Amino acid sequence: MSIVLIQSMASLTLLIPTFICLQFHLLSLASADVNIGSRISTDDNGVWRSPSGHFAFGFRALNNNTDPNTKLFMVAIWYDMIPDKTVVWSAKTDNKLATAAAGSQVRITSAGLTLAGPNGDSIWRSNVTSTVSLGSMLDTGNFVLLTENSESVAKF
Repeated sequence: MSIVLIQSMASLTLLIPTFICLQFHLLSLASADVNIGSRISTDDNGVWRSPSGHFAFGFRALNNNTDPNTKLFMVAIWYDMIPDKTVVWSAKTDNKLATAAAGSQVRITSAGLTLAGPNGDSIWRSNVTSTVSLGSMLDTGNFVLLTENSESVAKF
């Protein structure tokens, strides 16, 4: 009887870490969906957060200038639950940071993500070859664009 009990306890001891790892793996697959037509503007301070709230996608101010004519922003993904909000990704054009003036907006369309200036001029676009049906901010810190078959066509 005691040998069976010891074997059962040993098996349980091995199962607990397995269940914990599985829980963290499933949590990392969680996502917060962003529908086609959704947008974020520098004016509304909106963000697209991951389900856990650890990561956010949106605009980050590049300077502390309060004059809207000279204030600049970048489109980025950052750790959102720490005080310094460390950036893990930012939009770039020609290997340079894509900067946007106040009044700019990011929009998700069937053609992907677009960053437009306050006058509607194109600043940056995601490069996708398939039709996008949904965006999703993941708990891994990535923002992905998906087709209607849930296939990833872009990952940021």
